Amino acid sequence: MPSIPDRAESGLFRLCVLLSTAGRRVVDAARAWLCGPFKTALFGRRPMSLVAVLSGLLLAVASAAFIQTTVGTAVLAERVVETWTGESPHPPLFIAAGGLLAVGAVAAALGAGLLPTLALVGGPLFGAGVTTYGTQYAVLGQTQVVSLPQAVGDGLGVAVWFGLPIAVAAFVVGRLLRRVVDALLGGAGGAGTAGHAQRD
Repeated sequence: MPSIPDRAESGLFRLCVLLSTAGRRVVDAARAWLCGPFKTALFGRRPMSLVAVLSGLLLAVASAAFIQTTVGTAVLAERVVETWTGESPHPPLFIAAGGLLAVGAVAAALGAGLLPTLALVGGPLFGAGVTTYGTQYAVLGQTQVVSLPQAVGDGLGVAVWFGLPIAVAAFVVGRLLRRVVDALLGGAGGAGTAGHAQRD
């Protein structure tokens, strides 16, 4: 008959084995989730995600060029502030936001992940923010010129501040749209198969 110390030692050993097994299962489950659904949601499918990132870069250049040659940075900033505060809303800004949402949703539905969708949506916003480069502003009565690092910071700030909510909404809408389409196509395929079976 084992003594009390032996039984205590045996029980402690079993507890350690149990905890080790449970911890290993939790780690394996977390690793599978991070390398599976989470990774897919974050980065998406490689071809579509690459297209989304490259399109975001092209849209950034196009957006910066368009703003510089048309309305200009100062006017755009005024219109954004007036629209944000409700003082004088400008419909083209709402149309632009809706267009970014639609483009991001289509990209997400086709397989782009959250980060590539953010790159796609934030690209033109980054381009708009970078147009502050070389402009002048007054600080304590002194005129300052926006440097390139400041302009890049402005672009990143605009892309994150406005682009992140639009990208998240577009990603959710796109994934839901993909599920609906897959369900409809799957149902139609199933109905067609059943119809063929009945006719046979």
